[in-house]
Amino acid sequence: MMIELPKVSFSELEIEKFIHSSENYLPQYRTLRLLGASISNADEAMSLALAVYGWMPTILRS
Repeated sequence: MMIELPKVSFSELEIEKFIHSSENYLPQYRTLRLLGASISNADEAMSLALAVYGWMPTILRS
């Protein structure tokens, strides 16, 4: 069974309207976005979900 993943894209400018550039997690956020752009199947989507879950405490500390 193939899962169709939704494609959602925001420009860096749109993102930086909501995330101040001085936030220390912004470089990691960009990296996660690049990883997400390369996803082509459910296993890769799960890998991204786990990476984001592990990265999430970075946001909560800021």
